[in-house]
Amino acid sequence: MHAPAERERATGVLITERDHCHSLVSAPLRPTNNRIHTSSLLPENPTGFSDTILNGDQHARYHQKGISILNKLFNILKPKEKTIISKCCNRKEFVIDDYLYNQIMSGEAVVFAGAGISTESRNILPFTFYEEIAKELDLLNSKLSFPELMEKYSNLDDGRRRLVQKIQKRFDYIESFSFLERQTTRFHKELATLYPIKTIITTNWDLYFEKYCNAISFISNEDMAFWDDNKRSVLKIHGSISNYGTIIATTNDYKEAEESLHKGLLGSKLKSILAEKNIIFIGYSYSDTDFQEIYNFVQSSIGKFNKQSYVITPFEAEAKKFNELGFKPIITDGTYFIEEIKIRAIKEKKIFSDSIYEDAEWLLELLNEEHNKIHSSINIKEYPHIIYSMAYQDGMMDGLERALNFKASGEYSHPCYLNGIADMYDKILDGKIDDNKYLDISYVDGYNLAIMFLILTKEDRPEEYPSLYFVFGTSDIKSINDLKKALKIFPSDFKEEYKYAQKIVANIGDNDTYHHKPFFY
Repeated sequence: MHAPAERERATGVLITERDHCHSLVSAPLRPTNNRIHTSSLLPENPTGFSDTILNGDQHARYHQKGISILNKLFNILKPKEKTIISKCCNRKEFVIDDYLYNQIMSGEAVVFAGAGISTESRNILPFTFYEEIAKELDLLNSKLSFPELMEKYSNLDDGRRRLVQKIQKRFDYIESFSFLERQTTRFHKELATLYPIKTIITTNWDLYFEKYCNAISFISNEDMAFWDDNKRSVLKIHGSISNYGTIIATTNDYKEAEESLHKGLLGSKLKSILAEKNIIFIGYSYSDTDFQEIYNFVQSSIGKFNKQSYVITPFEAEAKKFNELGFKPIITDGTYFIEEIKIRAIKEKKIFSDSIYEDAEWLLELLNEEHNKIHSSINIKEYPHIIYSMAYQDGMMDGLERALNFKASGEYSHPCYLNGIADMYDKILDGKIDDNKYLDISYVDGYNLAIMFLILTKEDRPEEYPSLYFVFGTSDIKSINDLKKALKIFPSDFKEEYKYAQKIVANIGDNDTYHHKPFFY
């Protein structure tokens, strides 16, 4: 937050949604031999193993890789309803700078975010925080800078305390209305899945980068001991609303913060980033006190040796001023800039489309419905081997839920990352097959197929429903009725699997059910 009254914001109006393409669901591979599946493993971090043993004659390979087999296991997925994009005049077309694009995709660019991409855009509330304070002080026509105005307010009785309370109240008000919060966080949500952006610097006090980009905040010198270049981080050089004592607002605050940045560990990291990375300023205007402070800090710390910096602004007059200072302006809206970078990266297959998360939500909802049908319509005591189908569905749901939970980190939008997970689970599956871990085989098969579903593009996915159930020796089960039939004709060559299921179910209470946890024993 925090901004001068005259600041024009470099963001557009709210974009709620975009048209979504059809997505298709991948189905589990069915065993052509006597292999089984089960698992209790923290996805991406297998920790242990179960100790069930299968007969030696069941050691044929269960899992066959490749899209050619997956193609047989799909049904047409219902098309999603189209939603509407609300575009604003600031979404101006621009030519993507090839050098900047390559720097972004190689992890060599850093976003420096101002209040214009957060609460202080005039598309959020009709007045800025500066104007709110100025009105109360009857100083709306003054030419005081932001920190000067905040200093005057802080000098009132209990002024500092009341100032912080007003800041918190403004955040609370926005977050109490979903519409306002969606507008406020549209940039953060768009940035989230651009995985190469690992470092963010901001003068904003809000928690939106932490919440919507899964960024770890660094506010004080003590925090710097935990800096990890492999994790997304946000350097909050003006403090955070999560720690009232760190908020930088007044003239005295700015002076103390500048001294601290020149001497402390946080300032050292800031200098290092400014010297080594290409900085993309978004959400600042030329007249911002915050921007001027940053510019002066760069000049005094690094001088002419910093790398090329960029400014995203929709205003041509502002762009000219930034250009005179040596910044390379890109005239467009901040969120639109990120969108266009992602569109190019998707075409070049460097990231996955955000539609994979919509596909994951759809499949997860379908799986939950089918999972509930199993629990409500099939007696686990009468058909103990139903636990393999339960474990399989648990694996698929855990895989999809983890992807959705980690969307904000951008990791699951990274093709190399997801392919690495799939390869890892293939190896885990091979080990479970070799060790005859029945339930683990079922679970891992389901989990890995959830990952495969996310990896495959619409063109690679056949237009079929997935087989959402798992019964050894049976494939392409489309409905709960098909499942019941398959359970009744459970092949005689799966006797060991059946006996093991009986053993597990014997320890389950009449009012309880089976659930495969996301780890191995």
